[in-house]
Amino acid sequence: MTRGNGPRRPRPPARDVIAETVGAAYRGDDLAGQIDRELAARIAEDLRLYDPSAPGLEHDLPLPDLDPAERVAAPPSKERFRFYADETWAALPSPPWLVERWLPAGQFAVLFGTSGIGKSFVALDLAYAVARGVPWLGQRVVTPGQVVYVAGEAAISLRTRCRAYRQHYGVQGPLPLQIVPDVVRLGEPTEVTAFASALIERYPNGIQLLIFDTWAAALAGLLNEKDTQETSRAIEAVETIQRVSGATPLVIHHTGWLNQERERGSYALRAHVAVSLNLGVADGAMRLSAVKTRDDVTPDPIPVRLVATAGSAIIGREDRPTEQRPLTELERTALRCLHEIGGQQGVSAHDWAQASGLPHGSFYRARQRLVQFAAVLYERRRYHVTPLGESVL
Repeated sequence: MTRGNGPRRPRPPARDVIAETVGAAYRGDDLAGQIDRELAARIAEDLRLYDPSAPGLEHDLPLPDLDPAERVAAPPSKERFRFYADETWAALPSPPWLVERWLPAGQFAVLFGTSGIGKSFVALDLAYAVARGVPWLGQRVVTPGQVVYVAGEAAISLRTRCRAYRQHYGVQGPLPLQIVPDVVRLGEPTEVTAFASALIERYPNGIQLLIFDTWAAALAGLLNEKDTQETSRAIEAVETIQRVSGATPLVIHHTGWLNQERERGSYALRAHVAVSLNLGVADGAMRLSAVKTRDDVTPDPIPVRLVATAGSAIIGREDRPTEQRPLTELERTALRCLHEIGGQQGVSAHDWAQASGLPHGSFYRARQRLVQFAAVLYERRRYHVTPLGESVL
């Protein structure tokens, strides 16, 4: 399968080669003539817990028989560090896209939003788009292929969503999309190693997209998302898995309680990822926007909506005119407040805003939308609920 116009990633080696490579790394043997030295070094580094003497480690790889005296920590190899002339580095091509202008292949990404807004629906739609090689919310999937979705939360509800997607789009037959209805605990090194080895064994040609739903579930109480050092440990675990699988990792996360403009917890996550996507609400519709992107590529936000189907829902682009979209709960809150305090005389914008208790920006957007929707009339510097507004309360 062609992976866009970028350089082809090296194919992960077979199980017996992995075992021999790890054994060679223990002994400090010359790896020449086996597999690519850089790839071997990464495997030996990332999967160092393959040591069969490690307590509690379970594996089924045919590891070589090593004398305990041979199991010594080899000194760091100078080959682990790569040096490039600046001219050479500048001439190297950018990584290929997974989704054009939105997700670069092989780069760490996060999708965040408030609880219950529909993040998992967006992520599942992305998973199917990459697995099928079809556009995602109108955006071109450049490098389709194998997808693994780790459903650490609400795995059972994912069943109905998968059925709804297949029925809505008429999808039949197998797809390169696997659901893992278990938590992969990023704070447990042996579990990270076991998951990485399972990916290598199952998908020797690598995978394109790896989704963790959610970041909080993956930390699983072992790591504190507010702590910078512990967040960095979780990031390192994801990158370990990424290096051996070749995947584009996408973690689903929540917004902060007080600041809903960024991811909850340590800023280390935002600082580290290549792409940060936010699912929020604007102009009466859910909106997917890129708040951190690669270099100077910033795609236009995409309005989206949930479409009820087959006992569940799928995500789709919101293409209805603003005045035809249903009111959000925040807009209904502002409308109910005006209905309670307005009376026959109506109220000023200041009094309405004060009574609503909504943040200034949220109130302004709600007021603008209610006027567009014709649920509220602005007359003589005062606001009134219209008959249409009363009908939707």
